[in-house]
Amino acid sequence: MELKHLRYLDLSGNNFQQSEIPKFFGSLNKLRYLNLSCTHFSGKVPHQLGNLTGLQVLDLRAGFVQQQPYADNIQWASSLLSLQHLDMSGVDLGSAHNLMEVLTRLPSLQNLQLSQCGINLSENQIHGEAFRTGQNLSRCVMHSLESLSLGDNGIGGQFPNWLGQLRGLQHLDLSYTLLHGPIPSSVSNLSNLRVFDLSNNQLSGVIPKSLGQLVNLEVFSVYTNSLEGTLSEIHFSNLSRLKSLEIGYNYNLTFKQIHMANCKIEGSEFPQWLRTQEEVTDLYLRNASISGIFPMWLQSMPLSYLDLSLNQISGPLPSNFGDDMPLLYYLFLSDNRINGSIPNSLCRFNDLGVLDLSRNMLHGQIPDCWTDSLRIQNIDLSSNKLSGTIPASIGNLPSLQQFHVNNNSLSGKLPLALINCSGMFSMDVGQNKLSGIIPTWIGENFLRLEILRLRENMFTGTIPLSLCRLSELQILDLGYNSLVGRIPLCFSNLSGMIEINSLSPGYDEKVMQVMKGQSREYTGSVLPLVANMDLSSNKLVGHIPDELTTLVGLLGLNLSHNNLSGSIPRNIGNITSLESLDLSDNQLSGTIPNSMSIITSLSYLNLSHNKLSGKIPKGNQLQTLTDPSIYAGNLKLCGDPLPDKCPGDEEQVQPPMSIGLESEEHREGKSEKFWFFFVVSCGYATGLWGVVGILIVKKNWRIAYFRYADKAKDWVLTMVAVQVARLMRKMERNNNGT
Repeated sequence: MELKHLRYLDLSGNNFQQSEIPKFFGSLNKLRYLNLSCTHFSGKVPHQLGNLTGLQVLDLRAGFVQQQPYADNIQWASSLLSLQHLDMSGVDLGSAHNLMEVLTRLPSLQNLQLSQCGINLSENQIHGEAFRTGQNLSRCVMHSLESLSLGDNGIGGQFPNWLGQLRGLQHLDLSYTLLHGPIPSSVSNLSNLRVFDLSNNQLSGVIPKSLGQLVNLEVFSVYTNSLEGTLSEIHFSNLSRLKSLEIGYNYNLTFKQIHMANCKIEGSEFPQWLRTQEEVTDLYLRNASISGIFPMWLQSMPLSYLDLSLNQISGPLPSNFGDDMPLLYYLFLSDNRINGSIPNSLCRFNDLGVLDLSRNMLHGQIPDCWTDSLRIQNIDLSSNKLSGTIPASIGNLPSLQQFHVNNNSLSGKLPLALINCSGMFSMDVGQNKLSGIIPTWIGENFLRLEILRLRENMFTGTIPLSLCRLSELQILDLGYNSLVGRIPLCFSNLSGMIEINSLSPGYDEKVMQVMKGQSREYTGSVLPLVANMDLSSNKLVGHIPDELTTLVGLLGLNLSHNNLSGSIPRNIGNITSLESLDLSDNQLSGTIPNSMSIITSLSYLNLSHNKLSGKIPKGNQLQTLTDPSIYAGNLKLCGDPLPDKCPGDEEQVQPPMSIGLESEEHREGKSEKFWFFFVVSCGYATGLWGVVGILIVKKNWRIAYFRYADKAKDWVLTMVAVQVARLMRKMERNNNGT
């Protein structure tokens, strides 16, 4: 055949009906790619293939055939020095005694597939010893080989240590190879490994902790072996790319910690293999797409940490929940579909420190069975359908620091017994039906309080002056109640809103706040930076105290929808960190303070529906707030962005930005104009007198210049006369012709 220049030959997927591989393929010495996979060839692999010295890809994969092709000697392959990919899967290599000697010396080899080749190293002492010791292993192969598949062969023996030298390896398949003994710690050298399959062998011992160094690992399978010991966070904490973990049918293998947060578990049900893990203490299955009811068998584990939040778990909680898990300290079940009532057995979690059942569908009353023997510090029952009153026994919890029951249907008054929880730093009872006055004991006893949210209830009376004693308070939300009276002048004592000190660490704490006209949830690393005061939608009267302008750390101030009167404090600009200011729907009068223009962080402003008058200040951040609705309903306001211009605006080129002083931008504009006209004038004078001066001093230049001017004038007059004469003659000819 005249195919001497053929470089690419792919015959895969054809049926050559058990015929032998043609020997003439060896004469196609320009060939770089040869694919004979799944072609139903049989017989001996011809040694003439060794003539293809430039070959880079050789695929002889047999597939499912009645009679396998075979090779009893592959010395011919030693000539394929450019070979990068070799797949002889399904080719019988049981008699190829020089297999290891040849293949481990191919310098360019990257991908080696030899599964189902009948290799039986346990019966071949010479060949097996070469495999187990890695003798004759080429230094090039150590770094170039990326994929090695020897699955479904009778290799036998222990896991070869020399495999740890293949530092470029990304795919290693040794499944069904009769390996036994331990997995060596040298596997940590395979730092590029993505797929590691040791399933269906006879491996024993513990899984080495060095497995945790394989940071690129995506698939790890030791399914069906005899491994033992305990798996902990050390094994998996660095395996952030792991997608598939197969460890079943290792009956003596147990977990201490299972971290599978944000993993999408196939089947959307609790993994049944977890039932066998009787030594697990920490179970993280947050956001794992798990559905179904809460499994009873979880209660048989010695758990101290259980996080099943952000799933689709439904049904009620087990009635004996608190009796069967005595060691539990952290319990996170938020953001599920759990319904029914809260079981009384929760009060018997003697070691429980954190309880989060928020954002479920729980109904009924909060159990009234809490005792002072409990260590609980954080309770979050928010966003459920709970009703009734807040039980007085909550006050028996001396360690309680965080208490969130917001967004339910609770009624009644705040129980006096809460006075005992003096270590409280966050209390959110907003969006309920609580009534009565705001207790004075909140400010007298909760001196560590940093977050107080009583929003959207039915509280009445005045704002107690005792709240001014809460020096660490950063969030005060009393909005949407029926509070009366004046804003306390002593709010200037709230030093937590002056100098922001990071909030105390709450466990996954989240707080809703209305900022910039929208309800936003603050959590994580952002929440400690938030300082906000919201007294909106009450019946407060009087002036806005000047003392509020000392709270220079505030990000948000909302006093809207009250009956406040007087003027906006002149020094409001002192709160330079302010991002959201809402004073709308009051009876405020006077002008808008010019100092408001220096609040550079202000991105939301609402002064609508007051009795403000005068010119709207300009400059800095105020010029970016161009929505006229933020000033609507103030009939005597004028200036941009309102359509009503102020008297005298038409005559002014640049209105002043503040009283007595021009803005820096305006001063810069005048300076630029001055220098522009100065430079133009200088240039004009220089050019004019540069010519005139020379003509005055140089007489001969002056004579030459005027002589040239006379000649130019005469030439122009002559050209005009000639053109006029031509035009007259042309007109005469036209008249004579007619």
